[in-house]
Amino acid sequence: MTVSTDRESSATSESELRVLRDTKIVLGHWYALVLPNAMALQDFSAMAAMVQVSLGHARVLDSLVRHSADLPPTSAVTVVARDQLASMVLLDRPPSDWTDFVTAVALGEWAVEKRIRTVSTDGGRVGDTCARLLMETSFVLDYVRGWLRVLADSSTDRVHECLEERVRELRTWYPSDASPELREILGQVAEFAPTWTPGDVVADRPPWEATRRRPEGSLVPVALANGIADRELM
Repeated sequence: MTVSTDRESSATSESELRVLRDTKIVLGHWYALVLPNAMALQDFSAMAAMVQVSLGHARVLDSLVRHSADLPPTSAVTVVARDQLASMVLLDRPPSDWTDFVTAVALGEWAVEKRIRTVSTDGGRVGDTCARLLMETSFVLDYVRGWLRVLADSSTDRVHECLEERVRELRTWYPSDASPELREILGQVAEFAPTWTPGDVVADRPPWEATRRRPEGSLVPVALANGIADRELM
């Protein structure tokens, strides 16, 4: 049954873990696909590590999903049908250039980090595991911030253009613009783009599907779903 809500809970559920797992899978595929276009050797090395971290975290989160669902452990991440994929809408649309890529992954990584941080406070096996994931994600966040800072200084107008579209997509991950996590991310954006105003972005809000953190009934694009299924990166 589809559930729409304007409230978020800190209690970890199987659906919350599925959302984080699926989003980590897509982030890992983004890094893998952009990897050959890295603009410097250090960027190439960083993205190779980001692929490993993102897909490795997806595997860990999948083990938590299976444990939560009382399913036996497996060495591979569970294959998910397209209509069940719960990755964030922000990552549905492929990046159009390097600036769009950096802007999108910055927003996506910040959003995932804040969700995992919330889950890590729940204690138990899930909370302890997510606390370890946070430590392993720190270098990813450092690199993304560095990329975004360089672009914000050298390509300000293009960064603002990307923010207009990508923040609109990011907002669909939250039940309302009043979400504390969303407001915190917009505060981080202001550090890099102080003259860009998120109030200029108008987000039409269809009913929200809480179990997938997506607009009700929305599906991951066919090309993205097939791309995940066709690549044995897990």
